[in-house]
Amino acid sequence: MVYDSRLRAAGIEVHIDCSAKSTVKGLRGEMHQVLSNLISNSIDAMPQPEKISISIEDSNLEGMKGVTITVADTGKGIPSENLPRLFEPFFTTKPDSGTGMGLWVVKQFVDSWSGQISVKSSTDKDNHGTTFSLFVPVVALSKTRNKNIQARQALPIGQLLAANSFAAANSFIVLRSK
Repeated sequence: MVYDSRLRAAGIEVHIDCSAKSTVKGLRGEMHQVLSNLISNSIDAMPQPEKISISIEDSNLEGMKGVTITVADTGKGIPSENLPRLFEPFFTTKPDSGTGMGLWVVKQFVDSWSGQISVKSSTDKDNHGTTFSLFVPVVALSKTRNKNIQARQALPIGQLLAANSFAAANSFIVLRSK
């Protein structure tokens, strides 16, 4: 996992549940950026050892086949007044280290795939944490990129196993369960 050393140093436990049977085709860089931003934000949200859960399961959105990827943490949560602004460019809750571009970029990619992203968060003392849920269609490519890739007849040659193991050998990947 890309963040192994950060996770180990912070004492954060990661649980991965990959029950999806569907295969999702998409560009490695885009998938990497989306998952990296969500996982990095989860790590940043934890002042003490906590837990991150990542799941990938088959789903449908308005008749479109895909997977739902969920990244949930038991961190401090996001105050409710910040939730409506999370996907705005340059909005950050980390003034010392954040640019405010991470979640905006995530949303741009997810929207370009005709996917969907949602967030739930709680700052309650006894029940805190944040969950991002993404619906990713089986072909997670923007319409322009999809045409360009089809024109070059590119084939999916790499793999992204589980949720964040970036061993893909090319810029085009396949996300599939174990």
